[in-house]
Amino acid sequence: PSWKPPVHTKTSEQRVRIQNAVSKSFMFAALEEKDLRTVIDAFEEHRLDAGQPVITQGAEVTSEEPGLYVIEAGELDVFKACQEEPAPGKKVFTYDQQGQSFGELALLYSAPRAATVMAKTQCVLWSIDRNTFNHCVKDAAKKAKERYETFLRRVELLKGLTDLERSKIADVLRSRTYG
Repeated sequence: PSWKPPVHTKTSEQRVRIQNAVSKSFMFAALEEKDLRTVIDAFEEHRLDAGQPVITQGAEVTSEEPGLYVIEAGELDVFKACQEEPAPGKKVFTYDQQGQSFGELALLYSAPRAATVMAKTQCVLWSIDRNTFNHCVKDAAKKAKERYETFLRRVELLKGLTDLERSKIADVLRSRTYG
């Protein structure tokens, strides 16, 4: 009850870019417009120079440090080290598109970082921390699923379905708002 989401100032253009990026992710699909605005407000800007690390393979993510990143500008290389390799390991991917995101596994599963990501060029990134993600995104997704299941229980055509079958339908429903 005492937790308040952070608010980081951004231009309307930046807000649109963040919204476009997160709208491509299943993690944010259940958010209603007001919840999405809260999440976008909570994203924090990071400016990096070439060669600067963003995340390091094996690192644990605390509740208040950046978890999920969305790219506004720049290129980032992803490295994966095997046990016999020195860090950062072998380059396995390059993020080079505005709106791409990474780091979600640490948010979803409280898992250590699976790879190292380093700025290849100067970059502008936006991030959200685990606390904000859990409070705003996970809670909103849970509430949305409960609303969908309640709605589906009232649909005559679906009365013969089991709770599990209705739950599976609720998982794939997407809300659309029309003027």
